[in-house]
Amino acid sequence: MDIKTQYQREVEALIERQVEKGIEKYGTPLDQNITLTSGQRIEHLEEELIDALMYCRHLDHALGEDGIRADDYQRAALRTAQADKMDWHGLLLNGVMGLCGEAGECIDIVKKWQYQGHELDRDKLKLELGDVAWYLAIAAYACDLKLSEVLEANVEKLRARYPDGFDKARSIGREE
Repeated sequence: MDIKTQYQREVEALIERQVEKGIEKYGTPLDQNITLTSGQRIEHLEEELIDALMYCRHLDHALGEDGIRADDYQRAALRTAQADKMDWHGLLLNGVMGLCGEAGECIDIVKKWQYQGHELDRDKLKLELGDVAWYLAIAAYACDLKLSEVLEANVEKLRARYPDGFDKARSIGREE
């Protein structure tokens, strides 16, 4: 099913649900309720709009607390990926080579902390981990994957592999 059809079906289902709610509340669909004056209809609309605005504010704050969503991050990363100047092959190579390079920069920070007496530079590590995420988003896009799909597939794999959390014995005994 294409996205437009799915979208239309979802909107139609929402409309049907609202009609049913209107019938429950008023005994008739709102557009057929001849007992309401124009002023009452406007008042009803104002109440619904205020509810919607309050819900939008709630979502804005709730999403802000949890940080950026994976697919939103991927779209933001693609803004600087020059995806329009490379084919999928070039994007994939850039993505996986960049992953390797940035992962190397991360391990270098940890190596300096672990073996060379440096303080763990969390701020620098955060920036390098961000670069890892950028290249991951680009590599996923090159393969026509949403970043959320990659993350969800990994969680499913880990749940199947370790249903009760990591287990050393399961790790040693599992087949590749």
